[in-house]
Amino acid sequence: MANNQIRAIDGASVGKICSGQAILDLATAVKELVENALDAGATSIEVRLKEHGLQLIEVADNGKGVEPKDYEALALKYHTSKLSAFSELESLHTFGFRGEALSSLAALSELSVITRTADQSAATRLEYGKTGKLIANTACARAVGTTVAVKELFGSLPVRRQDLVKNVRREVAKLRLLLQQYAVMVGEAQVYASDQAGRTPRVVLVSTSNAGSGLLERVSAVLGAKAASLLQPLEFELPEDGIKVAGLVSKAGCGVKGDKLRQFCCINRRPVELPRGVKTLNDTYKSLYSSLVGLRPLAFLHFELPPGTFDVNVTPDKRSVFIQNEIAIMNALAQALQALWEPSRYRYTLNTAGEMLELQRASQAPTALADVDADAAATQGSIKRSRRSSASLSALEADVSQDDCEDANGADIVAAEMTSRASLAAGRGSHASTLSNSSRAAAASAATASS
Repeated sequence: MANNQIRAIDGASVGKICSGQAILDLATAVKELVENALDAGATSIEVRLKEHGLQLIEVADNGKGVEPKDYEALALKYHTSKLSAFSELESLHTFGFRGEALSSLAALSELSVITRTADQSAATRLEYGKTGKLIANTACARAVGTTVAVKELFGSLPVRRQDLVKNVRREVAKLRLLLQQYAVMVGEAQVYASDQAGRTPRVVLVSTSNAGSGLLERVSAVLGAKAASLLQPLEFELPEDGIKVAGLVSKAGCGVKGDKLRQFCCINRRPVELPRGVKTLNDTYKSLYSSLVGLRPLAFLHFELPPGTFDVNVTPDKRSVFIQNEIAIMNALAQALQALWEPSRYRYTLNTAGEMLELQRASQAPTALADVDADAAATQGSIKRSRRSSASLSALEADVSQDDCEDANGADIVAAEMTSRASLAAGRGSHASTLSNSSRAAAASAATASS
């Protein structure tokens, strides 16, 4: 029970208090391990979750590994190889520097590390206690690199653990978004993340699919070719301040909404949260395309700032940042976006004379086809009528011949009829006129014979 005397807090309590601030959630825990892998020079990073990370989190890389001389200090509080004095913070190029990540994970879970350097013939399995002290060291098999395993995250903090279990699916969604930012914006490593729950197949959360280091290529690999097709380059600089900004933003009028929205920012390779940058993007887009309700632009921007002009040591997770002359940078960003997007509001697509001719031909094509079909149908009808006329002519010819033969009763009439038939057969194409002439000839012959 506390009293009025001032005294030091015991080490175990200090570890729990500080560790709970450094490791806020599932996403923060994985982020710290991914950054350690990047600082180790890894070109391949694999994140494996079991039961959404409640049971196990593993991050494996092919980096340089941990030297045996560093085994004891690896998970101790405020021990790091990346920083020795505060003055070095301004020129720091590594992701981590606080020396809190592994010690915090050791205090909040069961921490083990398997590592091997290029000089070692076998890997070593290291197990750490809650205070970060090494408690076990055994040989094992592994390629060069490091695998960090975290079991029962927040097991020592019941309330935090209960909240994680309750909202685990939301936490996995936050982790996926964070890993997408690292996979897209940090181009030197291939990133693969998966989750397996129960007996269901393993679900892929993020995969760079062996994409190159190009920003557009990695956007296509992580977010899909459709998202990449909506983007165009953006680049500007403030030479007097030594500031450069480059990246990709949505094409004019090609915003997205809902869970498809991605607005990622980096400062000197470090993925960060940049609220003013996001606000500038959205406000500029809205001012130009107010009719596109609910849509916002995609953005993947790299800010290159001179050392000493920004501070990332604001929060333990190093996601928040203070920037000198931030207002001037955001104003320049807004001007660059307006120059990129605004001309499209007054641009219209015009068809050339050749295109108009093609459109006219296409529009007239159905009419021409209909005319051809009508002509063909008329021709077929004419042929059918001609055939019916020929058949009627033959029938009428037979009837006339038979009647005349019965009335004539003479050889001359028969001869005349045969002559008429030959004449009709030769001129059958004349149709009714030929029939009329032949009949009159036959009648005249019959009259002559009777007289």
